[in-house]
Formats: sequence, structure tokens, C-alpha cells
Amino acid sequence: MTVKSILSSIWLSAALICAVCHGALPLDTSGAQANKGPWYGGIVQYTELTEINSKAGSLVGLGGDTPNSAFHFLKAQGFKTVVNLRLANELEGSPESIARDAARHGLEYIHLPFNPRNLEHDVIPAFVDVMSRPDMQPVYVHCNSATRAAALWMIMRVTQDNVLLKAAIEEAKIIAARPEDAIAFAKQYLSTK
Repeated sequence: MTVKSILSSIWLSAALICAVCHGALPLDTSGAQANKGPWYGGIVQYTELTEINSKAGSLVGLGGDTPNSAFHFLKAQGFKTVVNLRLANELEGSPESIARDAARHGLEYIHLPFNPRNLEHDVIPAFVDVMSRPDMQPVYVHCNSATRAAALWMIMRVTQDNVLLKAAIEEAKIIAARPEDAIAFAKQYLSTK
């Protein structure tokens, strides 16, 4: 191999990695298109599912740490509602101040603090309700690493959209920073239903 061919191979590999990371090459999962990036609009672990057949609508966004400065990005992407799953001690500011920032960008803000160590909570039915309401769609959901968001999304997909668990697991692998945690929680929760 010549130096020129090695450099060409490195350049091509880097270009493909960048294209996937920046959403230029969509990833297919369960008929959905997933645009994924490590840092879209300042959002950690951002995933945008498009062309999905879901009670949540045809566009759903999921992510990790989402600073208020990303609200303009989310609005530009077409989202109407932001659902924050982080606990109160994880928030940068009060839920009220975050809601005001979201409203300034034309976004509805809902805080549903979700602790995955507790299987007995009303967050899951509230999450399903918000996701299923056409007046709230499209919805962007986030936590700290997109792991809790992926767990609840899996539950939504299986219980509301009648997606097979295997397909929901594949989506979680794309969404979550720690997919094994999201999958374990969702499986445990689904086994009780």
C-alpha cells in the first residue's frame, strides 16, 4: 500500500464517521429514520426518530443533557414540547425557570422527574399520556444521558405502539448512552404488566 492510498482510506473512514455522527447518513430502525449525533445544538446523545409509526407522532426526539440554550435548536427542528425526566437535584435551575426559557422559544415544557430505581411511579403513565397527545407533538424527551429517555421510549413502543420488544431494544441501543441500563429497566417494568 502506498502512503497516498493509506491517507485516502483514512480520509474516507473519517468522512463516513462524520456523516453518521452529524445525521447525514440516516440509520434505519424499525422502519424509522434515526438522525444521531453526539452534540446537536449542545445536546448530549441527541437522537431524532423520523418517519415512525407511533402514537407519539412521526417525529420524536430523545437526548441527554439538554441546556436551555438548545431550545432554539429544538424549535427549529420542529418540536413543540420538551419533556425533562431529570430529578430536581439534576436540574440547572428550577423547573419554573426552565419552563420560562422554553416558553420564550415557543416550546411547552413538562418536568416528569424519573427515578429508574423505583418501579412504582406515576411518571410512566404521565409520560405515555404526554407522548400520545397530538396537541403536544412533536415531543423531545431528555434526561442526563438519554438512558432514562430510551427506557421510557421502549415502554411506550411496546405498550402503546405494539412494537415487538426486539425492535424496541434496537431503538434503545441507538438512543441511550447506556443501552443495557435502559433495556434492563424497561424489561423489568414490562414484566410486571
